Amino acid sequence: SDYNPRQWVEQELPAAVEAGVTVIASIGHTLDEIKKWTVPITATGVSAVELVSYEAMQIIPMAREAVRLTGKPVFVKLSPNWVDPLAMIRELEGCGVAGFTAMDSVGPVLSIDIKTRKSVVAGTDGRGWLTGSAIKPIILHYINALSSMTSLPIIGLGGVTTAQDVIEFALAGSHAVGLCTVLMLRGPDYLKKLIADTAHLLVEVGFASFSEATGAMDTAALPDEGTQQFSFDHTLCTDCRKCNQVCPYRAQHTGKKGFQVDRKLCRLCGLCISVCPTEALGFVPGPGQVGAST
Repeated sequence: SDYNPRQWVEQELPAAVEAGVTVIASIGHTLDEIKKWTVPITATGVSAVELVSYEAMQIIPMAREAVRLTGKPVFVKLSPNWVDPLAMIRELEGCGVAGFTAMDSVGPVLSIDIKTRKSVVAGTDGRGWLTGSAIKPIILHYINALSSMTSLPIIGLGGVTTAQDVIEFALAGSHAVGLCTVLMLRGPDYLKKLIADTAHLLVEVGFASFSEATGAMDTAALPDEGTQQFSFDHTLCTDCRKCNQVCPYRAQHTGKKGFQVDRKLCRLCGLCISVCPTEALGFVPGPGQVGAST
């Protein structure tokens, strides 16, 4: 929320702490703001502090100062708008930060109403910031890359809407997830449903807990041009030919007799798999050639 800082210090944060929830207070976007607000915010009884800046060069001095001023854990919120969001991870660890939040919204962005020819975003010059499900694939990439660089906790956020999203974030390397857009759209009560759905789905996909799923992504199963091939289950195929229709390389020959791919034409883009309505198509690690399976 964009309430002014004094309202957060005098009303919002104390109320949240008094209610008994764990509060992480977010401060930004400059070193001067860190110097001004870290001590008053810490005094409200929050459990941790998170630092936010859209300027990458600000974040190191902000981290040093916040760690000096507060006895609480300090998290740094990474921004996809930095030239290289992962370039300063080692230096931030050296500053004594307790973990990372990954990540912030993407922007500036623009969206236009074709009837009025005006921007539908009310920010400066009609520009704003993109968040929610649209940025989820970007965030998952950075969380997974970050998890291979640090052993510190990672709070993943950016597009978490369903239980499947929660588990994807865990698999990528998140130790916890954050929510914003979905709770504004569906209300706070949706959190109960999401927690229940996640607990059920974790068991369904073979995990006893969220922490067991953290970092459990199977990178060996990723498509690779040298070792990847298609799988095809003819018992699931309805002969809809959608895989043929979407292939821009005309690499596929699909019918009741089976599924075949011309290795010289196929680019392994996976579009055919994404449109298969029955999941008859898939990728499997295999030796050498992309081939047919009947």
